[in-house]
Amino acid sequence: MIDASFFLGYSLPFGSICEVYPPKIKDIVTNKNYPVYKKLFFTSQEDIEDEFVEQKVSFDKLPTPLEYIFTFAEADE
Repeated sequence: MIDASFFLGYSLPFGSICEVYPPKIKDIVTNKNYPVYKKLFFTSQEDIEDEFVEQKVSFDKLPTPLEYIFTFAEADE
């Protein structure tokens, strides 16, 4: 079951690592890059494989979704 505090924008503990703040409606509506972020965070292993095959990129080992996100983060200024 989804915690009600999620809908109020309160932070939720992510194990003992950190606190995660869900996006508020205002954050989603006013951020023109939200669809890009959403696509990155919800990319599956199959999506990555399809993208590599579609772009005809040769690969020995596909990146995991987390490695895929880190690749984009590293390339961004």
